[in-house]
Amino acid sequence: MDLSAYLKKQNEGAVLHLKDPAGADWNKPDGTPVTITLAGNESALWRQGENFVADKRMNNSNQAKEISWADRRVDGPTLLAFVTRSWDGIPDVWNGSEKLECTRDNAIKLYSEFDFIRMQVDGFIGARKNFLPASS
Repeated sequence: MDLSAYLKKQNEGAVLHLKDPAGADWNKPDGTPVTITLAGNESALWRQGENFVADKRMNNSNQAKEISWADRRVDGPTLLAFVTRSWDGIPDVWNGSEKLECTRDNAIKLYSEFDFIRMQVDGFIGARKNFLPASS
């Protein structure tokens, strides 16, 4: 196996075609799929996210304070936001716009608010088969 090709694919990412809350293919009005391009959980972006979350925990805690559930609830979406490279067709439900800009803050908000999206993203990045390089 070519490990460099595997690592490259982990970092470049793969495209997830989202399902709607009922499990049907989620398509834009023109019929094309709503997608999120994600780096894998063995990528440099994932490690950056892990470091960010760990540093935040260490900087915001002291010996007497436990990490709150609110803090923990943000950790998962934050990690997923780090591996979110782009998306297409995600509407901005907060501002009533057709298109939500793909930023880390918006990704955290999206994954925190919509479990059906967060769960698909989490499952997708955890499946190594999604990040195997194309065989030659």
